Formats: sequence, C-alpha cells, structure tokens
Amino acid sequence: MNKPNHFSININDYQIAAYKWIGDGPTILFCHATGFHGRIWDQVIKNLTGFNCVSIDLRGHGNSDKPDGSYDWDTLVPDVLAVIHQLELRNIIGVGHSMGGHVITKVAIAQPKIIQGLILCDPSIFEKCRYRYFDSSIKKEHPISKRRNIWNSSNEMIERLQKHENFSLWESDVLKDYCNHGLEPIQDSTSLKLKCPPTVEAKMYGAYINPSIIQDITQFYNPVHIMLARKPLPKENFSDLGPSITRQDLEKLFPNATSERFHKNSHFLPMENTVAVAKSIKEMVIRLS
Repeated sequence: MNKPNHFSININDYQIAAYKWIGDGPTILFCHATGFHGRIWDQVIKNLTGFNCVSIDLRGHGNSDKPDGSYDWDTLVPDVLAVIHQLELRNIIGVGHSMGGHVITKVAIAQPKIIQGLILCDPSIFEKCRYRYFDSSIKKEHPISKRRNIWNSSNEMIERLQKHENFSLWESDVLKDYCNHGLEPIQDSTSLKLKCPPTVEAKMYGAYINPSIIQDITQFYNPVHIMLARKPLPKENFSDLGPSITRQDLEKLFPNATSERFHKNSHFLPMENTVAVAKSIKEMVIRLS
C-alpha cells in the first residue's frame, strides 16, 4: 500500500492533520476513537485498493494540534467539516468508530448531500439515561490521565500492549500502526511520548456529549450500516470496553439503517476485524450505486 499524502488544515489558530490515499474509486472519510489517530485505519484502507480514502487526526490526537480548552465532542464536528471543505471532498461514505462514530454522524447530519452513507463501528451513541454520566461540569479527573505516557521505543509499547486484555484480539499490523504512528520523540531525550497526551484523552472521556444526536439521527435519511460488537457478558460493565457500548436499538432510530452483530469482536472491532469493515464499506458502495 502506498503511503498517504499528509495535509495540515488550518482552522482558526490550530491545525488538523489529514491523510489521503488517492484513488479513482469512491471517497471514504474515516474518524477514529478517543485516544487513537488517523493511521489506525491503515489496514482497513489496505483492503480498499483504488478507493479515495481520507483519514483525520481529530483535534488533540496524532499530528493535529492540542489546543487548550474544551474537547466536547460536538466541537470536533466543525474541524471535520473544514477538512471536507478544504480538500474539496464530495460524495463521501463516512466511517467512524466509538467517539468517531458520534462525530461523523453529526457531520453527516450537517451535510447530508455530501455524506451519502455511513458505516458506524460500535459508535458512542447511547441510551439517553447514559448521557448524564458525560458532563464537562464534573471536575473529577478521569483515570486514563494516569496511563503510561513515556516509552523507550515503539517495539516496547507493542510488546507491552500485546499482553493487555484490551489489545489481545487486535490484528498485529493494526497494533504496530497504533504504536508506530502514535508516538513522537521527546526533545533532548531518546525516549518517546504519546502523541495524544493522557491529559487530553482524559478530557475527551470527561467531555460533555450532547444527547441531541438521538433526535437528530431520526432526520438523517441516507443509508447507514451499524457494526456492533459482542453483547456484554454477566457482570461486565458499560465502561469495560470489551462488549458493545452502543445503544441496542440504534438501527431503529435511523430511518434507513441496517445492523450486524460481531459476536467474536469487542468494542475495538475495527482493530480486530479489518476485513469485515472493508467489506461493509464495499457493500455500502453497492447499496448507493
């Protein structure tokens, strides 16, 4: 697979990084989950030969700037719209995972003539009662802020995460992409640090998430396909990141949606089953033709 072209999109006083794999096929726009980066989709894109693929480092992630202030999820939507505008993208299939599923859905609602269809990978769209847990007025520090930030090398990070339960089902090349593209040098040091600082990731987890999306999606009439992770096992919690976190009736809220349950995959479905994600994208292309 060819390396993507790297773009820096100027938005107000900060920059958003985007990556473009140029092809003659349909345009696919990818939005990642909290704490990840745009290159997490490389192995999915590898299965989309000839497609025109664009992936974004959302604000605070990857090579995008990390400005101070709010990281409420809806504030990321104008960033994605700016990328679409500046790269002159049209006739898009939007793909989003977890938080990225929320963001790309809000983008699609804002621009339904440009976003022709959606693939949502276990998106962070919840039952209304759960939204009260995501409130930016709550000042308690999220435990993710304590995650390890400094590494001797990407290989050290890969070896450590391979042993972690949350990463145990990841495809090996996806884990390599996550680590290799998710670290950057520390000035005057041989060590590396996470491109998405744990403090920023904690802001994302503690951010306000506008529940209006639940009503908004009832007015989005373009095709949507929802890829759901496995159902929770007994005693598993909503925050375990193993089972699906998506509201189970989401398909019924969209006017034109289908869904599929992946019983062997966790919430990290796109990292564990890249072929299935690529297959769903190709099927959406056929559905739109």
